[in-house]
Amino acid sequence: KDFKVSVYWETHRDTAAHMLQLTVDDLSYVVERYGKSKAFLKVDGKPVIFAYGRVVHQTPVALWPEIVEQVRARAGDFALIADGYQTSYSYLFDGLHTYDPAGLSPDVGNNMTVENLGKLRAWATNHYGNGVKQARQRGRIACVMVMPGGDARKAYKVKEQTDRLDGQTYRALWDEALKANPDWVFITSW
Repeated sequence: KDFKVSVYWETHRDTAAHMLQLTVDDLSYVVERYGKSKAFLKVDGKPVIFAYGRVVHQTPVALWPEIVEQVRARAGDFALIADGYQTSYSYLFDGLHTYDPAGLSPDVGNNMTVENLGKLRAWATNHYGNGVKQARQRGRIACVMVMPGGDARKAYKVKEQTDRLDGQTYRALWDEALKANPDWVFITSW
């Protein structure tokens, strides 16, 4: 019932010579196959696709304008939201977000305690505020992501874990996200 879906594009199929063509093929497929669905998330009638940091970093910055131009010529207009608050992304993409707020602050996120909530709030105030400001300066969609906590230790054999603290982690990030006044707030968790 009025639930919208999108694609969170994580990685390339090829990181070498065929990157440009395969990237154009993949994005075109999503826009052509799913972009017209009433259930697909749209902004100003354009389907919205999110690009995870891995795929953004795998692609040379100089290729992005050509990728977007070719996809639009082939499949139609779409909005591409990049993972990262880098200045160059605010010129290249239609919006900005970051995927894992607690992971971006490992000194707090991986050591989440009630005592560290103040540090998490201070980090989120700065991070979210800067991200929203950067996106707005270029007329881009400003997004922030909140999380109730997460545990990636078994999924990825890493030490990344953010304690939920009975909802306090989630509440703290939501409070700071709302203060930053983004266009969209995302929720992520493991």
